[in-house]
Amino acid sequence: KIRMVTDISDQLKDAYVRISKDLEAAAHMQKNLLPPVSSNMRGMKFEWLFHPSNFVGGDIFNYFHIDETHVGFYLCDVSGHGVPAAMLSVTINKVLVPSTSKMSHLYSPIADPPGYEISPPASVLKELNHLFSSTTQSDQYFTLIYGIVHITRGTIVLAQAGLPEPILLKKDGN
Repeated sequence: KIRMVTDISDQLKDAYVRISKDLEAAAHMQKNLLPPVSSNMRGMKFEWLFHPSNFVGGDIFNYFHIDETHVGFYLCDVSGHGVPAAMLSVTINKVLVPSTSKMSHLYSPIADPPGYEISPPASVLKELNHLFSSTTQSDQYFTLIYGIVHITRGTIVLAQAGLPEPILLKKDGN
């Protein structure tokens, strides 16, 4: 009996090591989806600090060029913790990445040049809600802020789905 307990204990230790290594690899992959920690983009400075509560989690964010005069940003928080929340947050990240072909949820095709228009943030959130409401587990949901900065006008249009308003800190400190 002692040998059987020792064998089971060794198997559990091996399984724990494998699971820990897999979770560390997943955490590394999830962190690599995040933008640079400090970045200047079209006259705006972005900085962030990220500390997940577990190896992986449901928080994800990004900022990116949409076109020559627009920068987009989002912050997403998936309910729960761990692998299920991380899987949904990574999927949402991939849906919100702008495409060089302008074929994504961030653009709407039009007949006139350049052949697309930027989708308003509220439309993007409505589409994401439709896309994910039927595919996610009934107890899993996400909250999201998606915004578009018009660089030359200095305006921001954003839509919120369950998260508080973001903080805008201007160069003058306001």
